[in-house]
Amino acid sequence: AVPPAAAAPGGELPAVYATGGDGRFTDAIQWLQWSDYPLAANAEDNTVLGYGDQYGSATRTITNYRYLDDAQTLKLTTTCTLSGLVTENVGQANGDAGPVQRAPLVATVPGKWAGDALDNLYNVGGPGHWSDGQIARSGNLTYPGDYVNDNRMVIGLSNGFADRGNAGVGYGSRMSFDMQCSASLNGEEVPLSGLVLADAEASSAHSPKGYRDEWVQATATQGSDTSWRVLDAYKDSSCPVTTQAVVSNGGDTVQLLPTGEECVYQNGGRYSRPEGTGGPGTVLFMQGSTEARISMQGRGYSAVALGLVVGTDFGDAPASYGRASSLFQPTWTGGRITRTTDAFAVDQATMSASDTRLGAGIDSEGDQKFSTGANGDDYSGIDDEDGVALPAGGIETEPGGSYTQQVSCTGPGRIAGWVDWNRNGRFDESTEKSAERSCSASGSATLSWTVPDDVVRSVADEGATSYLRVRITNDAGPLRATGNTRTGEVEDYAVDVRVPTLRLVKDVDAAHVADDQPLAPDSWTLTAAADGRDVLSGQGSTAETVVRPGRYTVTESSDDPRAQAYELTDVECTTPDGQQLTTGDADGGATVDLTGHDRVTCTLTNAARQGSATWSKIDGADGRPLGGTVWTLTGPSHPDGTDVEDCVADDAAACTGPDTDPGEGAFTVAGLDWGHYALKEKSAPQGYGLNPNTYILTVNDSSLEASLDQAVPDDRKDAAVKWSKTAADGSPLGESTWTLTPTDPAGVAMTVEDCRADSADDCTGPDKDPAAGGFLVEGLTWGDYELKEKSAPAGYVLSKDVHGVRIGAANAGTTIDLGSFTNAMHGSPTIPLTGGRGAQLFLLLGGALLGVGAGTAAVRRRRVRASAENRSA
Repeated sequence: AVPPAAAAPGGELPAVYATGGDGRFTDAIQWLQWSDYPLAANAEDNTVLGYGDQYGSATRTITNYRYLDDAQTLKLTTTCTLSGLVTENVGQANGDAGPVQRAPLVATVPGKWAGDALDNLYNVGGPGHWSDGQIARSGNLTYPGDYVNDNRMVIGLSNGFADRGNAGVGYGSRMSFDMQCSASLNGEEVPLSGLVLADAEASSAHSPKGYRDEWVQATATQGSDTSWRVLDAYKDSSCPVTTQAVVSNGGDTVQLLPTGEECVYQNGGRYSRPEGTGGPGTVLFMQGSTEARISMQGRGYSAVALGLVVGTDFGDAPASYGRASSLFQPTWTGGRITRTTDAFAVDQATMSASDTRLGAGIDSEGDQKFSTGANGDDYSGIDDEDGVALPAGGIETEPGGSYTQQVSCTGPGRIAGWVDWNRNGRFDESTEKSAERSCSASGSATLSWTVPDDVVRSVADEGATSYLRVRITNDAGPLRATGNTRTGEVEDYAVDVRVPTLRLVKDVDAAHVADDQPLAPDSWTLTAAADGRDVLSGQGSTAETVVRPGRYTVTESSDDPRAQAYELTDVECTTPDGQQLTTGDADGGATVDLTGHDRVTCTLTNAARQGSATWSKIDGADGRPLGGTVWTLTGPSHPDGTDVEDCVADDAAACTGPDTDPGEGAFTVAGLDWGHYALKEKSAPQGYGLNPNTYILTVNDSSLEASLDQAVPDDRKDAAVKWSKTAADGSPLGESTWTLTPTDPAGVAMTVEDCRADSADDCTGPDKDPAAGGFLVEGLTWGDYELKEKSAPAGYVLSKDVHGVRIGAANAGTTIDLGSFTNAMHGSPTIPLTGGRGAQLFLLLGGALLGVGAGTAAVRRRRVRASAENRSA
């Protein structure tokens, strides 16, 4: 039955370049794409060329395209027209099938058959493989159930519907058709280097066994200027079969004919159990030919793949730098076939440079391979970035400086370069392009730049990379960093740009801060100035800033009052390799000289100042400074406490202990870390009471000089005075009254009456001694006192003696014993010797008085004894 009519694939398809495989020209060969992938399930929908009948049009134009710029305004189009399809052996006997039938050309994917070789050379998505992931079959795996084809390149043309086996139309057919190709860029013709012919399905030589040989063939139809070159050849390493390149027709025709059955049928292989990795397969280049008559013959089905070589070179810097492309006409060496020969024995062809190029070599890329290392196109073909030899350390320059770069080249052509000085991810035409220079007859050009002021340091080892792009063209008009030229080459380089930089950093040394939080680095403003002009400034640190070589003054300032608690102790300027630059003195900072391409970081270190504690000691009575005290100070600098003895000297230099203040009662302890300190009096001077309080002093950035708000008083100790009154026989004599008068300072006299009581608690007056005749006066402050008897006991003479007592530091806190005072009894009256009354009268009166006195004395003695007895009871 004749299959129904089907519409062949139409419209434009993206140009296809292999992304995988072992082929040597994955970026140079544009394979002609016959249909979208995947193929249609209905085989008739995959027909490419018919006869103007149910199989489709007798002429088919296939258009593939790609854009050479980001804006998709530069469209490179390849157009190939297929026509004149003929099935040359219609009706001939066909072995295990019926007579050969006329069939269309049908799109297919290399790698569908396990013996195919082209998918191992050129593929998108990977080659055909077995279910265990291997290229060669192993174990009990069988075809087709255990075989998978990952290739997605619809680049094969089959002689009929291969999926239908020996019942399909085209089985065993020999077909030929014409092919004419051209290329254009936005409608303007672009030269093609030539056509590419390859086995899209493995072929075998069968004629000794009575079957037809399988082969593909091309005949150049443009005359004798075609050079046939072997680009690739592939077969399993254990396969003895090769491919003969059979030359005929005066050198205009080359047929690729295997020398035996294909490789998978060697070594015991068969259809369901093919052996090895396939082949033999050959890729042939028809240099200089863009028209040909293509033929193929299958024992069953065969397939041919066709391609073009359009020389396109691209940059490979990151995508932000835009697409840059050049069309070029490569030259070729090696791999040429001029007579029938073993295609596997020929040295394979090499793409060589065009006339207008950079360096010695150039290769073709299918598209721009954006890459961080600007080396994306170095992994296929050759590494053709060879026009520029960058300095080992990269570009070393400075803002406003000049930079020159030698470029090797082959003319004719003009050269320009771009350096991303400011590392903004693009090449700025106005500030980053060199002057254009012509390639000299000696093969070089010198590019020069004026380095803009916005240049930044870009060094890969420091985490930043910049890029250089160099272009050559023989086109008219100015060169630009992006877009396409119709001649020439593009080379991109990752490049280090070393310019002098300066960075300022604040470091806060908190060694003396203890538990307090140190002041943050951003509390200081750091500034670097040159020639009286601030170059960089920042809070706590500055960004790494590009500067010109010269002398810089590095200073700091702060509006935070707490910064006064810190001092600038060091300015250290270093390079990343540890080199320390010499710094000079400057008010509030330092000076440093930058030379060459130094990358300098200056660290300004501020250390917390140590503080001090200050207090004073006074006499609590008169407020005068009081020397002689000893204190214990406990805190961050003295966690176990330190004794501070009052230094009293003529000069502070004589104070060698913790107290550095030579004043009496004045204390200063320096060298204190920040924190809280407890202050407690350890010993007081003689005559003074020990202050029981604990005082807290805090040293911090708000108060480095911690001091007590008020002087610490020590109270004078009181004294007590005691004395006793006795009779002549030494017995206590009560009922006397005394006057104790402060004389210096003068004060109010105190009347002291003899307390006679059972206990001191019952003594409510000044006398606290309950014994008759015993006196104890307590709570006497410092000074001079006079003690006089105010009234004597009855029958005793009042003493006129004045007893002085002085109370001071020496006896404060003690009881001063004034001793015992004895009163004389009143004596007899005087008897006149002459005149007057008679003696008898006086004797009588005297006797009466004595009697009364004796009675009174007896009564007093009884009272005293009774009192003593009561106390002892």
